[in-house]
Amino acid sequence: MNTLYFAFSTVFPLCFTLILGYLARMLKWLSEDASNQMNKVCFYIFLPTSLFMSVYKSQLKIIDFKLIAFGLVIVFLFFLLVFAWVHHTSYASITKGVMIQGMARSNFILFGIPLTASFLGSDQVGTTAVLIAFVIPLYNVLSIFALQLYQDKGSFHLLSVLKKSLTNPLIIGTILAFICELLTIRLPSFLIASLDSVSSAATPLALFLLGSNFVFAKLGSNKKLLTQVVCAKLVLMPAIVLGLAYLLGFKGASLIALLAMSASPTAVSSYTMAQSMHMDDEAAGQIVVITTILSIFTIFVWIMIMKTYML
Repeated sequence: MNTLYFAFSTVFPLCFTLILGYLARMLKWLSEDASNQMNKVCFYIFLPTSLFMSVYKSQLKIIDFKLIAFGLVIVFLFFLLVFAWVHHTSYASITKGVMIQGMARSNFILFGIPLTASFLGSDQVGTTAVLIAFVIPLYNVLSIFALQLYQDKGSFHLLSVLKKSLTNPLIIGTILAFICELLTIRLPSFLIASLDSVSSAATPLALFLLGSNFVFAKLGSNKKLLTQVVCAKLVLMPAIVLGLAYLLGFKGASLIALLAMSASPTAVSSYTMAQSMHMDDEAAGQIVVITTILSIFTIFVWIMIMKTYML
């Protein structure tokens, strides 16, 4: 019962914020134009600040190189697996990129720390925080790469894709944070407090705007797509990651960090990114909403499996 309550209490705040955004739109408190403008603000200001602070405040000196290497390699390989499959489907180009990031990109920032703290205590989240600092940039680079590739309707220009990827606000925020860490640049406390304030609003704002643009009536048209993404994101990815991790001897905090990385629903920022890059933002939004809701049940199952057989 405690496990079910934890899974529910982790995901419900996300769903609640989505519902508020949906109600605001239904009550006509937020117009479509205003929502689109705020999505742009979120993409260029709030989300990059959130990523910057996540990396800047992580304990990069406490690095488990085996865990980091495994996390990066498995994320990259799963991305290639998903890419190889989606590329040969009959979906439109603007939908393929959205599907790839929906399957391969997790809401690790939001789920990682709470999940670890619940299992091991708030003083044992360092391992997860460091893994977040390395994996999130890779998620962003791969997602931008996929979206940019299919934004060009399948044409591939490596230099163009790399240039647009490196100038993406999310990548810039992450790179700046790593530079601060590598050069041991310590920001003044008043600036950190200001950035923390902006950063804390990123996820709630992204969720609220996602809810304001969500249309339940259109779920049926993407039923097949959503089923495929849910199976890949919430079932296949954690099964592969946790299975290999267990065989390689990962235990304790490392295994919990990998659970949060692989079993979390699709990242909220994937919707904002898809809309900003003029991709299939409708499908992207539906993917975030459906994986978030269903993750209440799937995370519960994975937690039970881990407690019974792995920990």
